[in-house]
Amino acid sequence: MSYDILIRGGTIYDGSGKAPVVADVAVADGRIAEIGRISGEAKQVVDAKDLAVAPGFIDIHSHSDYTLLIDPRAMSAVVQGVTLEVIGNCGFGCAPIADTRLAANAIYGFDNSIPLTWQGIGGYLEKLEAARPAINVMTLMPNGQLRLATLGLKERAANQSEIAHMRGLLRDGLSEGAAGYSIGLEYPSEAGSSEEELTALARETGRAGKIFATHTRDRQDHAAEAVEEVIRIARNAEVQLQVSHLIPRCDHRGSLRCVEVVELLESRRRARLFCDCVCDGRPVLEGEAWVVVPSRAPRERA
Repeated sequence: MSYDILIRGGTIYDGSGKAPVVADVAVADGRIAEIGRISGEAKQVVDAKDLAVAPGFIDIHSHSDYTLLIDPRAMSAVVQGVTLEVIGNCGFGCAPIADTRLAANAIYGFDNSIPLTWQGIGGYLEKLEAARPAINVMTLMPNGQLRLATLGLKERAANQSEIAHMRGLLRDGLSEGAAGYSIGLEYPSEAGSSEEELTALARETGRAGKIFATHTRDRQDHAAEAVEEVIRIARNAEVQLQVSHLIPRCDHRGSLRCVEVVELLESRRRARLFCDCVCDGRPVLEGEAWVVVPSRAPRERA
């Protein structure tokens, strides 16, 4: 049989936790066709002896929303084996856009080299798909852009009319392919967000069966209280919670705060609660790292 790519003699780590095995991997039409001792021919043969072979890695917390449009080769990801990035984190992202001048405040790496010609998540994903990025992409719906599109630069809690407007924008984004809703409460455009409005938006996310990803309100002086807030929001909204970069910022009390936050999570182990942080290079809670393996990533390209 003829294949497109044949990777020979690599040590395969399949992600299941099982012991690695030495085998060949054949690829045809962009998919793994066979694993084992393979005698077929291939257009390209890769000698992987003494090398590790693994499925693509998922970067669950990325801010490449805009830079993927500028340079879709995604070299910093590809050279590390990353094949899927989750973007739109911390309330930052490229949609929805009501005022292009304001929207730039919540887009990492914005330099106006790619004009903001779209409005909703659907338009952004179409623009991204046209750029043909080298990796698959899953986006969250960013709270910062929801507020900028609704309240502008006002640093106050949203009123009922404004909450209703943001809920509509969020529903549209989730239906157009967003995988969840993200917040970044330490940033100016989001600091005024009230627990009431966040719960209303998180509830929309839960109803759609999507993820609520959070950069908490205070990662230093009141880290545990900030984590308590998002746990409370997620519980009341009935949505799965993802706490981003959980560990508090370091100062003279940094170690104590780390213990407080970890103990808090330990007490909530039965909740639908995950985190994506590390401490001294090790997971804070074994088995608690959040990894998204979608059955079909929105707008993904093989």
